[in-house]
Amino acid sequence: MRELALSWSALVMLLLSSWSCVETNQGPSKNGNLFYYLDLAQRLQTLSTIETAIQSKYALLDIKEERISLDLEQIFHSARNLEKQYPNTDRDFYQAVSNLWFFDRLSLLIAKFQDTHLQIQPLMEMPHIRLGIEIVPLANGNYMLSSIDSNLQNKLEKQGVSLEVGDLIYEVNDLAIHEEVAKLQKYIPSSSKNYAFTKAVQSLTSRNFKYPKSPRMKITYRNGSGEIKKANLKWTYTYNYKRSDALYYLDYLGFEFRWHDSSDGNNQHPPISDCLLYTSPSPRDLSTSRMPSSA
Repeated sequence: MRELALSWSALVMLLLSSWSCVETNQGPSKNGNLFYYLDLAQRLQTLSTIETAIQSKYALLDIKEERISLDLEQIFHSARNLEKQYPNTDRDFYQAVSNLWFFDRLSLLIAKFQDTHLQIQPLMEMPHIRLGIEIVPLANGNYMLSSIDSNLQNKLEKQGVSLEVGDLIYEVNDLAIHEEVAKLQKYIPSSSKNYAFTKAVQSLTSRNFKYPKSPRMKITYRNGSGEIKKANLKWTYTYNYKRSDALYYLDYLGFEFRWHDSSDGNNQHPPISDCLLYTSPSPRDLSTSRMPSSA
């Protein structure tokens, strides 16, 4: 086994610095939005950079190869072949889609390591989308509405929709809810299936990855009277930093921005920054480990 540079609880944060602080390859877009578009060559280079970093820095690689039959070479070979199926585009919206979907594919890749402490994050965080409800799994396999934002509940009531805590949720967007949970669970890096399942259920209604293609989610539920009902809920988003490719995508599709609530109850706009500076060590410098000796 290679010499262990890290403890078992070591944390990996692979930072994609190239997603910040630069304009598109084609220059400013027509509507003034600026974001860096990762073309195919850059996406393939990013995969190679991550593979090299894991080979040289990830202390648990041998253990993962032995315990879960992890094949690092095959994983990245498949990832590169998959990436070649996504050609370059010169349209602003599809460039934003390309960036976001690429990050989702990276999340799927990293989740294959089944390590809660092995994560990949962009240098600038993604906006967070929320439905205004929370859902929890029950012991019998059903899913129940555990909380609902009071403002959302009032809006629904004005529309003649009665959605209350305790209602059972059966479907989301006409898909059985357990199937949607299983899809999201693939993006959660974890050695524990229970933890990944719990995070996936939370991600049904609140997440910052795998953005939906529609700003609304249709849910099918059974109310306290036993009636089967449907409700259309609208996604809202918040952000701490202005990540232009993600905001372009969300705004283009009609997702609603929701102001942050400050402690005094007044709405407060989040801080705006087009650039997060990452200095030492260089994000591309693999000679210096990014992994702390303990976590």
